[in-house]
Amino acid sequence: MENKHMWNKPWKSAEGFIIGGGLIAVGILLQLAIGPIKWSIFSWPINIIILLVLLSTIGIMYCLRAKVYVFEWMMHIQAAIPSIAYALGLTIIMGLTVQTERGGIPWLSQMLTFWPFVLIYTWMALIAGSVTLKRIMHFRVREIPFILNHLGLFMAMVCATLGNADMQKLQMTAKTDKPEWRALDKKGDTVDLDFTIALHNFTIDEYPPQLLLADHMEERVLEEGEHAGWKIKVKKKIDDAALIHDEDGIRYEQWNSSGATTAMLIMAVKDDKTRVGWVSCGSYAFPAKTLPLDERYSVIMPERAPKRYASEISVHTEDGKNVSGVVEVNKPMKINGWKIYQYSYDKKMGRWSTTSIFELVKDPWLPAVYCGIFLMLAGALCLMLFMAPKPIKED
Repeated sequence: MENKHMWNKPWKSAEGFIIGGGLIAVGILLQLAIGPIKWSIFSWPINIIILLVLLSTIGIMYCLRAKVYVFEWMMHIQAAIPSIAYALGLTIIMGLTVQTERGGIPWLSQMLTFWPFVLIYTWMALIAGSVTLKRIMHFRVREIPFILNHLGLFMAMVCATLGNADMQKLQMTAKTDKPEWRALDKKGDTVDLDFTIALHNFTIDEYPPQLLLADHMEERVLEEGEHAGWKIKVKKKIDDAALIHDEDGIRYEQWNSSGATTAMLIMAVKDDKTRVGWVSCGSYAFPAKTLPLDERYSVIMPERAPKRYASEISVHTEDGKNVSGVVEVNKPMKINGWKIYQYSYDKKMGRWSTTSIFELVKDPWLPAVYCGIFLMLAGALCLMLFMAPKPIKED
């Protein structure tokens, strides 16, 4: 039997896995030789030049497909399957590895700057672009779902990658009624913006206060439902209270001012033991107060967790725009291509904070990424609604 060489035509998926393995090997050598990819050097206009080169390369590959066999092979499923397999494997590794700049497994924790990862995705983008161009040039109506899916995939992959260098993430700390136009980038450098944010009010909605038992012997807080035999009853509750010291001891009274804390007067009973006293979660103005029950247990009130926090702001731009509204977590304000997110606040001051921390994000390539995703969804919808197999009629 004749022993065929593995590179004999026609190529199968095996050649694709060999090429993918070679790209990973080359990527590792590049990683060792020059270090991780620095995406900052690919910012505008370099990224648009790379996009034009990529599109031109795909066009040249299509024109030379009859003369260069590898170009023709890349437009078939035998090339697509290995590229998808490698891309999927590296993506899973990226998802299972902490994506931080420090710590984690070297390189693998920074997959977006990892040369093998980028080379594999570039190969996959070339295949997706070539296949899409071929189907467009030989257009048939029944190919519409395929074209939409692959064109959308190509746009989402390429634009998300090249747009990464142009994406800006800044943090701004604003104080009440003090307009702020300066923000910090991830390196800690100050960036002057072309708009000003004025913080008018910051509010926090908190979850109801909790009473818990602390076990000092085991150094833990008892879980919900554990009571160690103690029955606790709330005799009085004050949401905005001040701690008062006088000749009668310690008590809490209503105090509607900054620094007020939540306090409860409770009674704890176990067998023939009764303990009565105040418990408070404390604030920046007053310390927390616990109620010892015996040598082992105490009643405590942890800090009240925020349910929602938001900032009432107004934004003034250099081109004359004035926008006012409320910014909260996952509900940003949009202005001149920027999204203003509620990020944090002065946690020491808690609900009395007069400081709000915003995250400012600008990603000019994001609409193109969304367009790619929309095209993929449209392709799937066309496939379901218009290209589904017709039922066979019985005679």
